[in-house]
Formats: sequence, structure tokens, C-alpha cells
Amino acid sequence: MMLVSFAHPGGAKPAPGSEIELSKDFDGAPVSGPVYITRDEKGLTHISAETKKDALFGQGFAQAQDRLYQIEYNRLLYSGNLAAHIGAGGRGADYQTRTLNFRGAAEDMCNLLPAADVTLLQSFVDGMNFYLKTNTQRPPEFLYMSKFVAYGYHEPEPFKIVDVCGAVRLSQWSLGRNINKEIARFKVWWNSNIDYADLQNLYVNNTNQTGTILSAEDLDISEADMVEQRAYLKAMQEKEAELYAEDGYFGKLRSQLNPNYPSTTTSSSARAGRAARAMEEAAAADGHGPKPLDILDLLQDEASNSWVAKGFGTDAKSVQASDPHLALAAPSTWYFTHLHYEGHDVSGCGLNGVPGVQIGKTNTVSWGITMSQTDLADLFLLVPSATNPQTHYTVNDRDVAFSPRPESFAVKGEASPVSFVAADTIYGPVGTAALGLPMPGYLNFAVRSRGLEPDSSGMTGFLNMLNPEVDTAVKVRDEIFRKISAPAFSVPVTDHTGQMVYAMSGKHPIRSFGHTGWVPTVGNGSFDWGESVPMDELPTKVIPAREASGFIAAANQKIHPDGYKYILCIDYVYPHRGKRVHELLEASLADLSDVTKSLDIQVDTQSNSWVSLFKPLVTSAGLVVENPEDPTKDAITLPAVFKAQLSTAGAAWLQRLTDWDGRSSVGATEPTFFWYWLNALGRYPLLKTGQRWATEEYPYRTLANPSEITVKECAAFYTSDPTTSPSMKTTSTGAPQDPCFWLAVDAFNALAAQYSDPFSTPVWGVDVSLLDTSHALMQFTPLGCIFGYKAGKGGDSSAVNVATPSNLVNFKVSSGPSMRQVINWATPDRMYFALPGGESGNPLSPRYRNLLQTWAQDEYDTIRTEDMSRVFNSTHQVLSPLGAPWW
Repeated sequence: MMLVSFAHPGGAKPAPGSEIELSKDFDGAPVSGPVYITRDEKGLTHISAETKKDALFGQGFAQAQDRLYQIEYNRLLYSGNLAAHIGAGGRGADYQTRTLNFRGAAEDMCNLLPAADVTLLQSFVDGMNFYLKTNTQRPPEFLYMSKFVAYGYHEPEPFKIVDVCGAVRLSQWSLGRNINKEIARFKVWWNSNIDYADLQNLYVNNTNQTGTILSAEDLDISEADMVEQRAYLKAMQEKEAELYAEDGYFGKLRSQLNPNYPSTTTSSSARAGRAARAMEEAAAADGHGPKPLDILDLLQDEASNSWVAKGFGTDAKSVQASDPHLALAAPSTWYFTHLHYEGHDVSGCGLNGVPGVQIGKTNTVSWGITMSQTDLADLFLLVPSATNPQTHYTVNDRDVAFSPRPESFAVKGEASPVSFVAADTIYGPVGTAALGLPMPGYLNFAVRSRGLEPDSSGMTGFLNMLNPEVDTAVKVRDEIFRKISAPAFSVPVTDHTGQMVYAMSGKHPIRSFGHTGWVPTVGNGSFDWGESVPMDELPTKVIPAREASGFIAAANQKIHPDGYKYILCIDYVYPHRGKRVHELLEASLADLSDVTKSLDIQVDTQSNSWVSLFKPLVTSAGLVVENPEDPTKDAITLPAVFKAQLSTAGAAWLQRLTDWDGRSSVGATEPTFFWYWLNALGRYPLLKTGQRWATEEYPYRTLANPSEITVKECAAFYTSDPTTSPSMKTTSTGAPQDPCFWLAVDAFNALAAQYSDPFSTPVWGVDVSLLDTSHALMQFTPLGCIFGYKAGKGGDSSAVNVATPSNLVNFKVSSGPSMRQVINWATPDRMYFALPGGESGNPLSPRYRNLLQTWAQDEYDTIRTEDMSRVFNSTHQVLSPLGAPWW
């Protein structure tokens, strides 16, 4: 009975997203002429109107028709009203968004919008509200979102422009990065006896990396520039390290205020106990089961590939590819829209509750977005006033008062509201408790983030993409992305002439000396943000249309080599994907205009962690490999003694890995063994930090180039864990090896013994590495099972075709290509597209998961991007002005 009760009580109505609803015409719409909404054979949305304003009205109507739950959920989330509708599961998120004042940030954005943008946003909002007015159907989730405990169907309030701004603010936060990194590093440091150097050792820094997006030649960087910047960065880090020394500001606080601070003389049994507890907690965290929403979980990390490429020949056209790697959600994160108005077409994917297209193409230009991984947010620990520590903090020897902000929100099922007083500072809102930072109540961290500062560029920039006058790749750079303050995007762009451009967005702060942005700093005026990097000085590259061939590819690796005159970030990801994409594009220079090359590259499943890092270390005698952390350091050599220490089963597995093609393909077992082994190697830092490492770079370094610190860590792990071997051994060749080497050998042999029968090994994409998404709300209900998506997934966290696990037991895939899109300017009236799910948000609709298997099987649908207003099919509807015949 519950499954068919998706309309208001009082009459049977078609469920939202049904074919009946999608074919129904409506008049009385506040538009100047008819608006045509067509769903193509894949269920994707095409909208045609005479004006841009009317087209956005149609987009608002269609989004509400398909994704009303997500739009409403985001509104409740940014405004801090989620718990009133879903109960205790939303309490923490409401506390966080209210503490950080997301609602105020949304209002600031709206208040700064130019009048022309307000007009367009109002039309989009009017479209959503016209749907609410003319349709009584509501999503099934609304049955669980009433403020009443026993029964009731949630009816959303009419939408406002500020709700669109709120959706953009959530996007800016989730794509903002680094705040979660600063918090994680600080917690590890605070709860252990490590120093700043240890912290650098535990968190692999990929700042000095090769394989950057742009070359030194592109940016006119000399060798002298590189030397100078490396020296400056080193001095910056040394200055920052002083704050974390025992006699530094943070060091003194840790020793005085943290009762759990472990001294350097902690007993081996206590250290072993901490390691054991950490392993138990990690195993529990790896299990299944929902958890309350935490806005830190919204922060996206290593996300996205995008490139533009053009082959030889005067008539060759360029190709644009984009696949943003985000959390894989049910319903799908993206909503596809094709807008046609005034003879202009805009096609691609956009965010729920936001007008226009964020990744896609127009008649003349196309663009793909990745995250630049640069740093637009920081944590500042405020210095309490000596005389009024509860009400004031000290900056530049002057007391400044906190600005109190009373907050209150209801929790469904609870009689009393949650009330508290938030506080704002010159650095931003105080977020200590909301972000789980380990500090006493009178010590406060303030959050400074470009995505929360008064600014409207994040909205205006993408609305400008709707203008036909933005018709070249250079204009996209100058008139769109160079005007967006947040997030920090890395954007390859091309156009119909073949011009290719690399663009960046983001208002990057120039930090004071001694503040790198890598860890929290002190908010006393000494380490503040200064001016911003001028937008026209951000790294860029232009390949003119007349040049025969070339490409620009971005995959979250560092943008520029050492020597660029500004420090945009010191915390880049390992350039696995970036190097692999460059390698594949370089191999196809003559055929880059062949769209099948880009289609194949997007779904490449080579495990770059195995092929580029570990295979050379454990299979090649005396192989010299590049130092991945710093190309200025000596190259690494590892004697070929690994194989000699393996058991019979271990040697058999090493041979299987040696013969493996290196692809994390569905149906293979080698990737399972390899990633299980890396999981075991994540034990290394347990004794010092109380948590294991999930990334592959740390185990690689401990094997390839172990520091004195890592050797001590591995030796301590051996001596404190009675189930492991002695702390030092001698190889069969008589050469002593450090204990990290033996940890790797023992872990490999243990796994080989467990999976000595090849048929007992879990199969990649079948038993492990499975996409198994859950619904943010319905996972807590008896109906949760019908809302999720399930599919086998090839690739791994290091592949171009990313599959990032949420746990290290069954490698359940939590993030990956949230959509794939390839545009061939030789055929500009179509695009190749794949989406993990479908256009509809209703699980009973045939359009809810109809595109899932195409995506999972690394295939594509071909989508038309020309006017479809006269393509009549069973899902065609018209919104007309009052009394106006649409024909």
C-alpha cells in the first residue's frame, strides 16, 4: 500500500515521473510564449522556448518534476532545517550549517547579484513553483519528511531565489577541499607525540611532482625560478613548523591541554593497545550501515578528468572529454538539460536546483571541469583575550569582540528545539565544535573559506555561459572562469574553430610567511591572508586554432611545475591519472580528432598504482625509478630481494601479478590481491597516529625510500605486536633489510596463504569493487533497498576510470565518474553521454536507473543537442501562457 501512496490523500494520482505526468500540457504559465519540454528515448530533458528567460522557466519546472526531493533536501540542508523533517539524523548537519552560517552566505550571494541575473533566477524559481501549483504528485521521500511524527505528507514551501543561492553554496563547500585535510592532520598531530616533520612524513606531499598539467615552457619558468621557489617554500614550512614545536604556540597547548597526549616514553604495551583499538575501529568503520550526515563528508577530494584534443590536418576538429569523479549518489548527482532559445543551444549536466549547465557545450564552445586541488580555505586558531577570553580574541595585540549569532532549530520527534549561540569573527565563523576539532571550549577555530564569503560570482559565472556572445574558448576563460571566486576549477576549453585553452577559477589568497595552508595556523594577525593572486595571472595556456595538433589534459595533478611565482597549494594528489591520460593522448597524436580515442581513454582501467609504483619495486632487479615525491632528490633503487623471501604460495602470486595486464577489470582477481596487500600495509603509522593509511603513496615510500622515522615506526610495530615476526631479519642473500620491508613480505605471504587456491580469491567487480549506492534519506527506512543503485565496477582509485572505495573490506565503490561526456566538434549536433542512474528521482520511474548498465559497462549513449521541440513522442509536454494555444 505504501508504494502506491505517492500523492496527497484524497485521490489516486500518477506517481511523480510517470509517463502520464510527463505528457500532460499546462496553460496559465507566466511565460511569454510556449515552452516545450521533451524527454528523448533515454529519458533526458530537452527544453525549447523563444527566450532565455522562458527556457529557464521550463528547466525549473522539469527539474521539480524529476528531482523535487533533491532540491528540497538541499534547501533544508543549507538552511539548517533538515532535522525538523527527518529527525535526529539531521541534527548534526543542522548544527554545522547553522554554525558556519550557510544561510547567511546564501543571502549574501543573492544580495550581490546583478538585476539581470535576478530576473533569470526568478524565472527558474517560478518554473519550480509552477510545478508545485499544478501538480499534486510528490516524491515518495516526502512521506518520511513531514514534521509530524505519526503521519503526514511533506508539502514544500514555494521556492525563492535564495534557495538557488543556497544550492550553489553547498556546491562551493563540497568542492572546496582542504578544510577536511587540515582537520585530519591536526587531529593526528594533537593526539600523538609526533612533530611537524613526522606529520610531513605521514602525509605524502606531492608538491614537487612531475607530470604537471602545464609545462615550464608554457609558463616561461626557468631553472632559477624553480630553485628560488623551492627554497622559499622550504623556509615557509620551517617557519610553520615552529608553531608545532614543543615550545611553539600549538606545541605548548598540546602538552598543557590534551590529557591524552602520549609522551615519547609511552610503553610498548600501551602503544600496541592503541594500535589494536585502531584496527578494531577501522574494521567497524569499514562495515555497512548508515550514519548521520556530516557536512565534512560532502567535501570532494580527488575528483575528475577532462581534456581537449585535436589531431593532424587543416580540417581536423577538436574533441572535449569530461568525467567528474564525485560521490556516487542515488538519485544521480547530475541532471542533464538541453536548452534551446533564440537560436542558441546549451547542453550538458547541471546541479539540482541550479539553472543552466555547469559542464557541457553551446553552439560554439565546450568545457569540462576538474578540481584544481588548490587551496581557498583555512583554519585559524584564535588567541583568547587575556582579560575577556569568553567574549573577545586578540589580533595584532588588540582585543576584538566575537559577533554572537543566536541559532535555533527543531528536531522531529523532540519537544524542545536545539538552541545555541554561534559566533562570527574577522576570520569567519567559529567552527570548533561543529567540525569536531579537539579543543577546550574557550579555544576556538575560525573557518575562512572563499565559498562562504560575500560574493555572487559562483552564480553569475555560469549564468554568463548562457550568453551566445561567449563564443570562443578564450572568452570562456576571461568572461566565465576568471570571474568565479570559488570553487577553484581546472578547466580545459575548446571551441568550434579548434582553439584550445586551459583556464582556472578561484580567488587564491596570498598567505603570510609561515602559513602554507597545509595545517591550521594562529589567528593573531601574524599569519593572515593578504592580497589575492590576480585572476589574469593564474596559470593558462592557449593553443591557437591554426596549430595542427595538440591537447590540454587535467586530472587533478599539480597545474604548474615548481617556479610559478605564487604558491596556490602545497597539497596535491599523486599524478597517477594525469600521467596516464597524457601518455595515452601522446600515443594518439595523429588521431586525436578521432572521438573513439577519447571514449577509450575515459574508461581505461589500468591500475597505475601497480604499474607505475609497486610492480617495478617488487619484480625488477636493481630497477632505478623516479622519486615520486621530489624529482630533485636522488632516484630510488630497490634490490630484487623481495621474491627471494616469499613462500611458495607467495612466489606463485607474485608471478601472477607479474603476468597481469595491470587492468582492474571486472572479473579479474589480481587487483583484489594487490589492493588487499596495500590495505595490510596501511598498518604502518598505527602506533603513532591511531589510524591506518588508506592511500598507496605512504606504503610505497616506506618500501622505496624509507626515512629514519618510518623505519622506527615499522620496528615498533613488530616489537609491540606478538603476532608478527621479529623486528629485524636477514634475507636469504645475507643482506639485512629494514622492518618495513619485512612487513611487506609478511603481509604478502599471509595473503598468498589465505588465497592459495585461485578460485577462492574475491573477484573484482563481482565480489568486491561494487557500486552500491544508498539514498541519503531512504537508507534509514524499510524502503531503502529500492532506492539504491548496484553494479559491478572496473577500475580502482588510481585508474583513469576511477573507482574509489568507501571501505577496505569489500572495496564498496563510493565515488567515481559521476557522469561521462565526450563532445566531437566534427558532429556538433550530438554528444556521447553516460550517467550512473537516470534522469528521474523516482525509483518507480523507468527513467530512474535506465542508464546505469550503460555506464557500468563503460559504454555511451548518443544524445542529440539540437532543437527537439518538434520531435513528438510519448513524453512531450507544453507549458503555455494563459489562454494561448501552443501550436
